[in-house]
Amino acid sequence: MRVAGRLDLANSGWLTQLPRVLEADSIDISDCPRLMELPQVVKCAELTLQRTNIKRLPAGLEVSTQIDASGSTCLQAVGPLRTTQLNLRGCTALVYLADGLRVQHLDLTDCRSLTELPHGLLRLVTLNLRGCTSLCQLPYDIRAHSWIEVADSGIESLPQSLSSAQVRWRGMRVPDRIAFHPETITVREILREQNAEMRRVLLERVGREWFCENARAEVVDSDTDTGGERRLLRVPFGEGEDYVCLEVRCPSTARKYLLRVPPQLTTCAQGAAWLAGFSNERRYRPLVET
Repeated sequence: MRVAGRLDLANSGWLTQLPRVLEADSIDISDCPRLMELPQVVKCAELTLQRTNIKRLPAGLEVSTQIDASGSTCLQAVGPLRTTQLNLRGCTALVYLADGLRVQHLDLTDCRSLTELPHGLLRLVTLNLRGCTSLCQLPYDIRAHSWIEVADSGIESLPQSLSSAQVRWRGMRVPDRIAFHPETITVREILREQNAEMRRVLLERVGREWFCENARAEVVDSDTDTGGERRLLRVPFGEGEDYVCLEVRCPSTARKYLLRVPPQLTTCAQGAAWLAGFSNERRYRPLVET
């Protein structure tokens, strides 16, 4: 079957099967829940199959520019495809990428079941591994000519082949030390950091509890709730916005939590109300807290 221009079959709840050979300029089969597999031969510039139940992207896909399978939570395997952009964001069941895969921009955000990448990824420009919690190491021969995103992944170091790639943490360019060795970050380094986004990354890497303890946070206010004592803690930044957290305990587990709140707040009640979505603490009167 050949279609001139764009073939839009998105949201076709009745669609269960496609022709054995399908050609068009672009094809959209997003949100077709009854479609379980693709034809062996598909030719187009752009293929969009967001939020489908397809389990495999076969080797017969000839898609020159972009394949977008984001949100396809049943997708398990990807064949040795050749395309410019491959978006697999949110494909939580993905476990296999075939050797021979040739892409320039590969987005694997939140592919939590993926444990390894294939060898031969030599033409990558960008690689997004954010949220790939089960992916702990990369192939020795992988290359990314621009950047690699590693936030919330299991990656603890990069192979030598990626030594020239820019490392990112939630979109922010960071030194390898910040991404992979947060234990080297100091309180002084955080307090002296002028860039607000970099400071956000540093705080995330060390954790709120560690920072407030080691920065000797000032106790602005304290009171009690059903979980016990709670405290409003403040760490001043000389030229930046103060870092203010509400320290609370879970009534069920007694576990302590530090929750960041706006710096202008001065009482625990204000912090608790703000966290619950209230601008006025007098209107926040919970009957039960969990």
